[in-house]
Amino acid sequence: MAVQLLPISALYILLQLPSMILYAAYSAGLSRNAAGDYYSDSLYFCFWVILFTPFVSAVSLPELKTKCRNLILFWRSKLTVGPQILMMTRLKVVQAAAVLSTIQ
Repeated sequence: MAVQLLPISALYILLQLPSMILYAAYSAGLSRNAAGDYYSDSLYFCFWVILFTPFVSAVSLPELKTKCRNLILFWRSKLTVGPQILMMTRLKVVQAAAVLSTIQ
């Protein structure tokens, strides 16, 4: 369960922490002119969290990861064709007589 929560929490921290820090700084008295463009861009990044959450969740599922890898890399088959050695031996006289008697 922790393996699934770590990527999701990292996504939220990476995309929403800058806007939260700037909002706290603006509330504390920082001028709105300081990092104003960055603050508006960081608010825009908060919407991307909703888009990226399913993809981050899918990364933490090992079964889904192997299914997607097999689906994407379908042309790489693991079956290889190699040379085979065929044994060519003659039938012994006794075996040939038994074969002939069963045919007749």
